[in-house]
Amino acid sequence: MLSNILDLIGRIFISAIFLLSGISKIGNYEGSHGWMESLGVPGILLIPAIVLEVVAPILIIVGYQVKISAALLSLFCIATAVIFHTDFSNQMQFIAFFKNIGPFSIEKLLIKTNIENKENFKKDKIYNVKDLVAATKKDLTFFHSKNYSFLASKTKASYCVTLDSLSHFLPNSCKKIVVKNVLLTMANITKEFYPNSTVDDFDESVKDIFKTSLKKKVKYGKNVLIGKNVKIGKNCFIGHNTIIEKNAIDSSFNGEIDIKFDLSLILFALKLFLLFIK
Repeated sequence: MLSNILDLIGRIFISAIFLLSGISKIGNYEGSHGWMESLGVPGILLIPAIVLEVVAPILIIVGYQVKISAALLSLFCIATAVIFHTDFSNQMQFIAFFKNIGPFSIEKLLIKTNIENKENFKKDKIYNVKDLVAATKKDLTFFHSKNYSFLASKTKASYCVTLDSLSHFLPNSCKKIVVKNVLLTMANITKEFYPNSTVDDFDESVKDIFKTSLKKKVKYGKNVLIGKNVKIGKNCFIGHNTIIEKNAIDSSFNGEIDIKFDLSLILFALKLFLLFIK
């Protein structure tokens, strides 16, 4: 008797992940459909995906055709991972393979990531970080480009990290955390939830491009961060939301190097010259 009860509880917990995901897609059908289309996947496939995520978990919970339902969900997980989560340079995709250590109170999360708590957020807890489409109540998402304004207007997230110029696109139900650099902020927040998912150490030397000597040499978009000793050709364009870490050299770089002469270098050169003429 006890084993049957435990077996039922186990099936409920395992199935709940898929069932809730399917229900959230129904509640945000337009956003999910648009997200799939943006990745080159036919939006019509959303219908069988929802059916599978809703029906298969129910069958597992009631104990009918459990093995077949579980096998279908396993294949579904593999398919979605291959289609949607193979870009491991994208932190939001990479963390899909790791368990988060949340929840965090929004107040403590902001303190941990050195974000000013302008709105005096205190009691709410954040359970996960997700994209605009996947996020639901008690999740935190991010919105960094006007290209995603439609998805932003439909998001179900409780909180969103965004720019001041974009905050008006978000629904009233979503509380805005306004920052100057959305992607860098999200990288820090994500690290709190998924400390084991970091691919490499973030280059602490990076800073806004307008604070570097490159600002007058290249064209660049918004939210561009540049590390130390980066060499880029004069006619290059750096797109929006780009991070170039230290010691990177553009293949078109023509060999020009900025040299800062100080007094010691001048004196050393003078000594060599005097030694040579003796």
